Amino acid sequence: MLGNQSVRFSKVEFYLITGLRFGVVPDTTMYASLENGIHQRYFPEAGEVSLEEIRGVVTVGEFLEVYDAVKRCLICMLNWILIGVDERFKIPVWQFRLVEDLDAFDLFPWGAHVYKHYIYSFKHAFDGRRDGFERRQQEKGTHVHTVETYNIYGISHTLLMFARKELMPTPAERQGPYYTGLNERGKHAPWAYLLNDVREALRKSEEDRERRHLEFVDMIRKSDEDRQQ
Repeated sequence: MLGNQSVRFSKVEFYLITGLRFGVVPDTTMYASLENGIHQRYFPEAGEVSLEEIRGVVTVGEFLEVYDAVKRCLICMLNWILIGVDERFKIPVWQFRLVEDLDAFDLFPWGAHVYKHYIYSFKHAFDGRRDGFERRQQEKGTHVHTVETYNIYGISHTLLMFARKELMPTPAERQGPYYTGLNERGKHAPWAYLLNDVREALRKSEEDRERRHLEFVDMIRKSDEDRQQ
């Protein structure tokens, strides 16, 4: 329930909001690092590399070949924004192999891949939360960790779009710092200005809904046909 509305968040809604491709996810366990590929060029001694290390290479801005910057940024965008993992997360080697072929990377069913990660994260967000909280208190002290927290990985902004549309703030909430956005001079940005981007995104989503729904139905049909072959 969001407000007084009964809603669902299935693959259909996820696709309508993100536009990410769905389909049969191929077996990636067979993907090996490409000889002299970006993995070997930048991390010759490493197996799996953390997202933080990848971002470090991008930030420095020194690349050995023409498209290396594009490939690095794609891996960052995939894991940092779409999958939404922690910087300590180890990037699987198959992603380095796939990004060597930019056309194959674009055709990969990222919608199905990211949606699976998101739903798993959403369902298990509270698993072990209390134990983890108590462990962090013992390690770093109760004065540092005073509140239990949880993480939702995956592109959780899609669910936020649902909530933003259904749960409009009260007039009192609109005056709070989250919505008014105090600038460095202490002045409040107008409410309408702050939500223009969100409203525009929702408007475009509504306009594209029917077209993207038909695309999704066709994509699922083709996926079923491929699975039966």
